[in-house]
Amino acid sequence: MRHHPLTALALLLLGASAGCHGSGATPRGGEESKQSSASVVELRRLAGTWEAVAKVYDGLDQPEEGYRLTVRGDAFEVVQRGKTFIKGTLRVDPSKQPATLDFYPTQGDVPGKPLLAVYDLKDDEFRYCYVNPGEPRPGELTSRRGSERTLVTLRRAKPKQ
Repeated sequence: MRHHPLTALALLLLGASAGCHGSGATPRGGEESKQSSASVVELRRLAGTWEAVAKVYDGLDQPEEGYRLTVRGDAFEVVQRGKTFIKGTLRVDPSKQPATLDFYPTQGDVPGKPLLAVYDLKDDEFRYCYVNPGEPRPGELTSRRGSERTLVTLRRAKPKQ
């Protein structure tokens, strides 16, 4: 089943890891300690709120539409225009090349279907590339025509004054 690029963006702004909801393999909120120490450190680097500044789907620029991703421990939430669009848990593996990110939605359009991604985190810029549920994880941070991949660039939100 194909999803509209905006739905897919919201889905991946969530998080990532392999497994299926209800199978016992799905990470649940608060399981940060069950991830490797490198993953826990990386989750701490990702903690906070991120604002989408660019999005490319299938090689074409898309409006980012004010998406905000918030990461707390291994939980994530995507808010669009003030409403929760998707939430769930995520897993990261910074030891892989490229680093991997798995989103496990528990609320939204595809609860229980993991979204597999690769990512890059440098200072206050977070980029990730993901595919629709059921598709193999991308091997690089690109979204070329015909790839049906989404590449999202986010910047850490500045604290409100």
